[in-house]
Amino acid sequence: MRAEMAPKTVTQALKDMLFSLSKMQLEEFCSAFLDRKEEPRVKRKDLEDKSRVAVAELLVATYTESGAIPVALDILRKIKCNEQREILAQETQEGSLPLVYRHFNIMLVETTGASMATAQQDKLKYSGINASNAMAEIDLEDMKTYKSIIKEVAFEKKVDPALIAAIISRQSRAGKTLNKGWGCTNTFGLMQILITSDQREHIGTDLLASKEHICKGTDILINFLLRIKHAHPDWSKEQQLKGGIAAYSAGDGNIHSYETVDSKTPNGDFSNDVIARAQWYKTDVIGYIFGGNGDIMRVETDGASRETARADYGNDRKGGRSVSRDMAQTDADRMKKYRSKINRVAKKHNIDPALIAAIISRESRAGAALTDGWGDWDTERGAYNAWGLMQVDVNPDGGAHDPEVDWDSEEHLSQATEILVDFIKIIQNKFPNWSREQQLKGGIVAYNVGDGKVKNYKAVDYYTTHGDYSNDVVAKAHWYKEKRDY
Repeated sequence: MRAEMAPKTVTQALKDMLFSLSKMQLEEFCSAFLDRKEEPRVKRKDLEDKSRVAVAELLVATYTESGAIPVALDILRKIKCNEQREILAQETQEGSLPLVYRHFNIMLVETTGASMATAQQDKLKYSGINASNAMAEIDLEDMKTYKSIIKEVAFEKKVDPALIAAIISRQSRAGKTLNKGWGCTNTFGLMQILITSDQREHIGTDLLASKEHICKGTDILINFLLRIKHAHPDWSKEQQLKGGIAAYSAGDGNIHSYETVDSKTPNGDFSNDVIARAQWYKTDVIGYIFGGNGDIMRVETDGASRETARADYGNDRKGGRSVSRDMAQTDADRMKKYRSKINRVAKKHNIDPALIAAIISRESRAGAALTDGWGDWDTERGAYNAWGLMQVDVNPDGGAHDPEVDWDSEEHLSQATEILVDFIKIIQNKFPNWSREQQLKGGIVAYNVGDGKVKNYKAVDYYTTHGDYSNDVVAKAHWYKEKRDY
């Protein structure tokens, strides 16, 4: 595998991006820069009549080098300069990574698994997906040593931790095949990064499993994914992911067609083997060790509040788990028409379908509470609050807006579930000492009010609608799960 060229400096990358914008696009960029609500904010006088170079320098001065790229990427997304956004992402390693996580799903990639030549490493008498799974399982105990670093890097880089683990398993068998950190004469560490002769004397064994090493290996993977995406725009996203994994081993110059994607990789199976191992690490076979979201049935809940209960029962009931369960049952017949979509989305995002159904029940009563797909009207903003079965806020700044997908479509459910999964991961990183189930409950809260209002577990629902959002959703999910509707 080849070591990557050093990325551009942050300031230079920002300057190049700004010079690539048209005059109108630059005006839109500066306007969006001024309109940012998050602190620190800039004043109009700081931007008026400023050159592109000055705008780049202001971004760095305001947000620092570590924060300027994410801000610029967010602004480019808002003004729909997607080409410039991807180029900036590709040229700055940290900035490129969130794009990849949002575009690829390891569970949807087809794979034939390991070749017989690879399987013989463990003297297996069979090849294919079963062989890859067996080797991933053999490496599991050693992999647990690096679990916290893998998860930390995966969160920062927005890459599936199961994919990082799978590459480590394939490249070094979780470290077992290394000699003082070295694999071949010029590859080093868990992820087997190519080291040039002039770099060799600066490499110590303490780096073989370091966060620095895994970050570097993941950055290289991301850059190859982006190269394959640009080289083969007609491939599906899953095919591009497979091509990027193959390029990690063979270089992107050796990836010519999807049918021969592994032809230049060791044993002719690198991407197929890595994908099969990643899918094994991703599944609940190992209890969601990498990237898991917790077991919804083990999440504690008090159920709906009295205020939520009034929607269906007036003042006749005080709230609690029984109210949530009864409301879930009321919505069950309407929910059935979405069952196949929910199950497909749940599989895609590796999350319990009962939880998706429960959020649909809470947010829109399985569509019954919507008006032409919209939720409540916000008089202050002059706009509807949110859109669709799962009530995604499509226009937080107010005003008229046409949603991009139908309110009851699979695309809408997938978009909303991705938001939920992102919030769960944010809460996992924010509260690492919480149990997996507590983190799951916190992620459900964040879906309603944002992660900034998740402050402690005892009062986790304090800021949510009616002060019961996660408790109500969890209780409803329990009902859907117990009835085996999902």
